[in-house]
Amino acid sequence: MVDILRVCLLVSVLFVLSAPSTALAAEASPLAGAGVPLLADHTPTEIAGLSQSWDVAQAPDGLIYVANMAGILEFDGVRWRKVPLTGDSAYSVDVAPDGSIYAGGEGTFGRLEPDSTGCLRYRPLESVLPDSLRT
Repeated sequence: MVDILRVCLLVSVLFVLSAPSTALAAEASPLAGAGVPLLADHTPTEIAGLSQSWDVAQAPDGLIYVANMAGILEFDGVRWRKVPLTGDSAYSVDVAPDGSIYAGGEGTFGRLEPDSTGCLRYRPLESVLPDSLRT
């Protein structure tokens, strides 16, 4: 009976002594947050847009472009910036292999191009379409 008590006491002491080191090891592990998705919820007020978004594309430089009812929204990971389209509503956005950003909206399509200050501006391209393809 005394031997069983000694074994139980020894196991209890070892368990108590090892618990803090196990907790510290788990906290320092690079996999401590594994399985937890990196998600953030952004309200329309935060993004300077409206509540409906239709398309998303990522440029080679990591910037995110969102086709939104308020235009094209650009996100750099911290700040949102709005690029208005002709007619405002944007339904599609895509990034070409060369990095050019194209957008389409209600009755318009075009390209986002930097202006003289480096800010993106929408340039409509409907004028290059033959009349037979215009709506």
